[in-house]
Amino acid sequence: MTQTTDIFSAKQRAFYDEPLKDFNMLSGVTGSGKSFCANLKFYKYICEQVPEGSVLLLSGNTEESLYDNIILPLLDIDRNIDWLEYTGVAAKKRLIIRHKDIQIVCTGANNEKSQDRIHGKNVYMWYADEVVKQPKSFVDMALSRCRYVEKGRMRVAPVIWTMNPDSPSHYIKTSYIDNAHKIGGINWFFGFYDNPHMNAEFIEKQKLRYGGVFYERMILGKWILAEGNIYNEFDRSTHIIDIIPYNQIQEWIIGVDWGYENPLAILLIGIDSDDTYYIVDEIYVQHQLIDDSILDVMANWNVYNITSGYGDRSRPEYIVQLQNIIQKVHKNFQMYPGENDVQEGIQEVMRRLKKRNNGRCGLYINKRCVNTIRETENYRWKLNKEGIGKDEPIKENDHCPDAYRYPIYSRRNKFDFGEERLQSKLREKI
Repeated sequence: MTQTTDIFSAKQRAFYDEPLKDFNMLSGVTGSGKSFCANLKFYKYICEQVPEGSVLLLSGNTEESLYDNIILPLLDIDRNIDWLEYTGVAAKKRLIIRHKDIQIVCTGANNEKSQDRIHGKNVYMWYADEVVKQPKSFVDMALSRCRYVEKGRMRVAPVIWTMNPDSPSHYIKTSYIDNAHKIGGINWFFGFYDNPHMNAEFIEKQKLRYGGVFYERMILGKWILAEGNIYNEFDRSTHIIDIIPYNQIQEWIIGVDWGYENPLAILLIGIDSDDTYYIVDEIYVQHQLIDDSILDVMANWNVYNITSGYGDRSRPEYIVQLQNIIQKVHKNFQMYPGENDVQEGIQEVMRRLKKRNNGRCGLYINKRCVNTIRETENYRWKLNKEGIGKDEPIKENDHCPDAYRYPIYSRRNKFDFGEERLQSKLREKI
């Protein structure tokens, strides 16, 4: 494994060469190369130090993100050595080194039930990707399983954690990073130039992708609180328009946030060849059933060739019902379950509110969409007792922001990972 170190930056080389502590925490800006060197360090460890018959743990926010961020890179590192095998054991995902009888348990951890997946296991090491997104109950359980017996004595197994900054009050920051020296650990902070492939042009483009609190975290690497308005870059003079370039629209879609006592919000969105989104019209109504009567509510939109829609995935039966109803007018219409990672979705909307290199934004709202404008301006973070944001939106003025967040974020994932992924997730929910 030593042949890989010549592609490291000084920070990456230092981490790679340093003996593992009990806690090995890598935090910093997005794209700083922390996961790259963590993957190599983990691979080196399992090849050279893990004894035969051991069990290890890999965790990520979801099984999919774990596969993309960690498992695929590990398999690529192993390509010419061919020790690792990714397989299923009793319907559970594993990385296996057969000739050493080593099993690496691979699991997503994004809810309180995640801890049940690792209950009863003792692991020789735990490597967590995006650990700040994993529930405290899972982290506590995983740490309790980091133990093994060596020469008749119980030993504490090391952990490697990678993360982008979050709130300074996050338990990972206050309990572990801030107390690294007390718990036998070290926090490695990675900035842009700790990635040897980084360049000024890429950094400048990254700066355009984030706004507000996410800029502070993802670009500057600060553990900083959210404050006040979520879409603080929304500007009436910039983002509200009264003339829609209908002749430039290449696709018509809808975004839906379900409601009955709360308003049902349906947004008509046009997308041009520059991937700019125009919220053209809105339906914002209470006590509306998802039945054929909705065709009357949407009648003014029949002139548009609406091809797809994205709605809250928590109600898959509504997704199917609305698809069947709208197909009576728009034959090729397909309804998809909206991706519902709220933080990531908000970031994607923020990126569209920022001006691009051509001076234009990626999202505009027709002035007739008064509820969409009102809710966008009043969409806020929850506040703690000090009056500072808690990184969680208030469940008020969120109907239209949710309705446009679903298509904006889901379509980014659709293009990144393929339409079949969205369809398979719908099938899973039904």
